[in-house]
Amino acid sequence: MTERENLQRLLYGEGAHANVLNALEGLDEKLLGARPGDAPHSIFQILWHVIYWQDYELASIAGEHPSYPSHAIESWPQETAPRNLQEWEETIQKFAAGLNRFEAMLAEPAADFGRVVNLEKNENVRDLIVMIIVHNSHHFGQIIMLRQQLGSWPPPKGGDTW
Repeated sequence: MTERENLQRLLYGEGAHANVLNALEGLDEKLLGARPGDAPHSIFQILWHVIYWQDYELASIAGEHPSYPSHAIESWPQETAPRNLQEWEETIQKFAAGLNRFEAMLAEPAADFGRVVNLEKNENVRDLIVMIIVHNSHHFGQIIMLRQQLGSWPPPKGGDTW
């Protein structure tokens, strides 16, 4: 398997990583804004945050040089829940669209993964793709933990329960 194929698999989650799109399925609307115990963020907030950074890195790769937030709080929504189910579905679609853009980039044979996109940090396209995969994996672990705490795991397409 090539590096690109491996990154593509990891982008969506495979093996030890739950499939990120499957992990969002079958959630009761009432659970999207829940913060059980001392959880600092809801499932909706976490997904919104993931999208924020996906969009940020996609813009960086495209050469748009987005402004880095002054404080971490800027990458989190204040609302704990979507206004309605339609907003939740649109949020999932936006997340999936970002994944599709990364997937297309990984499938493009001519894509220059060594191209530096952040001179300050000497980060190239490959670095940013790996960063998004790791960032998404981290936060989807949180989403899964919240789903477990809320009694909403596994999702309809299954997931590890041990």
